[in-house]
Amino acid sequence: MGQKLLLSLLLSLLILSVMPNLPNAYNAVTKNSFHPLVDVPAKGNLALANKFQPNGVTLPLGENEPAPMGIADYGIGPNGPYIIRTNEFLGHIYLKRLLAYSSQANSYWVTFQLNVVLSYQYNGNTYSLWLQDVAVYNTINHSIIFIDNIWNFTSYNANVTCLKGNGHIYSWGSTTYYAYAACNYPGSPTTLSLPATICLLINVSTNVAGQPVIQFWYDDGYGWINYDTVVVTNVYDASNVYILVDGYQYTGNGLYYDAELVLAGPPGGYCAYVYNSSVYMMLMYFNGHNLQEVTNAYNFGSDTGETVNNVKVSCYYYIYCGLLLAGLHAGYDTLHGLWNQNTVMTLQINPGISQGYFIVYNKSYGYPPPYNNFMPFTNGYINLTLVPMDYAVLIYNSQYQLVGEAEVPATYGFISTGVTQFEVFAPPSVTMQEGIQKTIYITIDAYGDVNIYVRAPPSITYVVQSPVYIYGVGTVALTLNASSMGLYTICVTVCLIPGLYQTDTISVCVRQPLYYVTFSYNVIGQQLPQSPSITFEFPNGTITTIPLTSSLTLLLPPGTIYNVQGIIGSGEIRWATENTTSGVIYCSKTLYFIYYEQYLVTFTYKVQGGTGYGEPTIQYVSFGNIETTYPGTVWADADSHYVYSQTLPGSNSQERWIANSYSGVVTSPGTICVYYYNQYYVTVNSPINVYALVNGVNTRSRLVGTVRGLRCR
Repeated sequence: MGQKLLLSLLLSLLILSVMPNLPNAYNAVTKNSFHPLVDVPAKGNLALANKFQPNGVTLPLGENEPAPMGIADYGIGPNGPYIIRTNEFLGHIYLKRLLAYSSQANSYWVTFQLNVVLSYQYNGNTYSLWLQDVAVYNTINHSIIFIDNIWNFTSYNANVTCLKGNGHIYSWGSTTYYAYAACNYPGSPTTLSLPATICLLINVSTNVAGQPVIQFWYDDGYGWINYDTVVVTNVYDASNVYILVDGYQYTGNGLYYDAELVLAGPPGGYCAYVYNSSVYMMLMYFNGHNLQEVTNAYNFGSDTGETVNNVKVSCYYYIYCGLLLAGLHAGYDTLHGLWNQNTVMTLQINPGISQGYFIVYNKSYGYPPPYNNFMPFTNGYINLTLVPMDYAVLIYNSQYQLVGEAEVPATYGFISTGVTQFEVFAPPSVTMQEGIQKTIYITIDAYGDVNIYVRAPPSITYVVQSPVYIYGVGTVALTLNASSMGLYTICVTVCLIPGLYQTDTISVCVRQPLYYVTFSYNVIGQQLPQSPSITFEFPNGTITTIPLTSSLTLLLPPGTIYNVQGIIGSGEIRWATENTTSGVIYCSKTLYFIYYEQYLVTFTYKVQGGTGYGEPTIQYVSFGNIETTYPGTVWADADSHYVYSQTLPGSNSQERWIANSYSGVVTSPGTICVYYYNQYYVTVNSPINVYALVNGVNTRSRLVGTVRGLRCR
């Protein structure tokens, strides 16, 4: 946005509480043909008088000079019309060089004019007074004098009456106006040494009678001078007294409710031709909290009748602080906008205190700031119009103590921020394990992007996000990984603004890694009579035994040998696990054990008669699995099933050994015996009853045929 201009002198506003006793006379430059006390308004437009325009008043954009050139706010932006109500406007002029001549007035004089419209209500009517705070400047000998004018914009060709100040009411044609020249004041008249800074200030208020009070100020290097205070004496208990910028309507004489700081011709409505110029202007108003530059700026004024030719106005800004300027140089130009709310940065700051001072500056210049121009604020907020770039914000209390900081990124349009006392809270020490990453958290009190820098020894690597945006309070994760054991120190530096940072040191103890190992168990059957034990043999040779609860999580060094008690109980009843009960720890893991209640059981059998048979097989349950065994003693799960083979090996189609009851449940320790019968396959042919043991049962049969299961006597 425009060329960059180094800031040579920043605004320092100090309102004096004592008004000097000023003379009522004036002695303006009398050797010139212009009218030294009259800065006439532009010709009004009766057709537009008091006309309301819902879409905004019409501006003469694109038209050519002559015009009063500089900076103006018409209450019109890219998003439509708006209204500003304030009690104060300030014009700041940085004058490096200027050469102009008015052939109409035969004069090298020009005017710098701060022009605003005062609006107030009285007895149900709205009145408008046009206020002018004017520096009359000679471009040859650099002499300067300050004058003020008040004109009535309430209606077309309205007269000024009932104003009481240091000046008088004069006539201009058929119209009256108020005027005063600051003669014999510090800096007025005087001769400037270029470059020079000129400030013009108008503020309005009401006195105890409710009468509007207008104060005119200037500062051309001698401090702020309140050279005229004017009271509207025919009004009492006025309401809505303020300087008005209104883009919705025209004034009562068809001109604009605008605020303008312009370079114009000599007093009396003359035009001057500019041959050489290096002039820069700022236009600011009090927004209820602080002085703020206008958000929508145009390169021309419209309410004054004095004009200039051959002035090109461009947009500049101070690279230190981002304040916008209108730069006036010799050259052709048309009437156009300089900047608007979409091309600038409108920054709102919540300082956290009701009143104090602030410094906002280009963050790239670091901390401390390149200047200490403390700007006052009140009523708990700060609003600024700036060129978009990264800013540092410093807030000071009424004793000029730094109480808050923020960093604001470059943004087009509106952005808001809070402030806080920049602080960093990092843990003073941390213990971690070799080869296992550790994440710690750093708490930061800040507003804006913060950069984080870590300095660590080669054996420690780290991961951290930087930059990171913090809005008030935030935490940043710092992940560390150590490749060797030892005691180390790392330094963490958190930087909000270059030069504004905090460095914390963290002691890092890296020890042998520990692994999380969970031991847990479950029981099938009755509860354990006692907890199983677990024995650890650590890498340093230490051995310890502890009871194992149903779930136990431990941190163990690598190489630890563990041994879990596999059998609990003695005699014929036990609880045992078939899970692996010993091992070496090399990583985090979960070890699970199932203990089964078991009985010591002897499986036997008996045979009734015969030879040539083999041993039966028995299926039983051990550790939840079906096992097969020959007669003998085994550990079987309590209350589990068993099954013998129904026939013995050696049985055939003619002879067999068979058991009638060959299965059951293991309900206690002891001996389980199954009885096998020797049987033949015979053919019976008898007319009489035959008695025989068939499958172990006395049976009477009268038949002809075969009988299976006949037992031999």
